[in-house]
Amino acid sequence: MVRARAVVRQVIRIGGDKEKEREMVLVRLENEEQRWEVLGKKAQLKGRRGKDKEDLRWEKRRLRWRLESFARIEEKKGKRVWVGNGKVRIDGY
Repeated sequence: MVRARAVVRQVIRIGGDKEKEREMVLVRLENEEQRWEVLGKKAQLKGRRGKDKEDLRWEKRRLRWRLESFARIEEKKGKRVWVGNGKVRIDGY
């Protein structure tokens, strides 16, 4: 079991798919030290279903969500899609 000591100030649900039992939440901690302790323990989560992302600014997160939703639409059309570095690649282009 992975444990990190932190005081959670706020939890906000920001997305996910309840049918697939996937959920995305934003967790606000009390201070920066606790955040680094939690992020330091993420290596022990390797192989588990849960993921964590370094907290990005809202603009970058919003851009990522839009790109990923666009990519999902294109994948449903049968195309190969890659998302990363603020870009979307469709069928290698």
